[in-house]
Amino acid sequence: MKILANTLIAMTLSFFLGSALHGQVTERVLQEKAGEQLPGLRKDLGEVAAYLQGKIEYRRVLEKEDGLGPIFNAQSCAACHGNDGGEIGANTVTQFGQFIRAANFFNPLENFGGPVLQVEVLEDDCSLSRESVPALSGVVEATRRTVGTQGYGLVEAILDSELIALEDPDD
Repeated sequence: MKILANTLIAMTLSFFLGSALHGQVTERVLQEKAGEQLPGLRKDLGEVAAYLQGKIEYRRVLEKEDGLGPIFNAQSCAACHGNDGGEIGANTVTQFGQFIRAANFFNPLENFGGPVLQVEVLEDDCSLSRESVPALSGVVEATRRTVGTQGYGLVEAILDSELIALEDPDD
């Protein structure tokens, strides 16, 4: 799943790369539809190629040889998070964790596979059984739809000047 996560990060970055590389912009041209190429990506800097490669990787069906498994929910990013990268997902997942009230802290139970229950197991790995929600989990949400992977135009709609005005010089 590390490959899926890295692919998702690379694709997301390629969507936002164009505006970041061109310095401060006082007015943004928003993308027409979430998941489409951002206006201003430059071919000569490889930004358009990175965007196109990200779309291919996002839809690519992964196999064990690609790093899939041994447990997973789907074989591609697009299968869960929307085929075009700008859509919301079409399926639901079970999320679980533990809320520790005394510390006002949510523990995603990563050591137990959380916070998302993986429902698939590679068929050739007989040593594993399907994942289950651990008994110590006190928080279970079984109906959450998978989210899309894009900012839906919200991030690029913020002017650089507004972000700079919020900058904390002591941070």
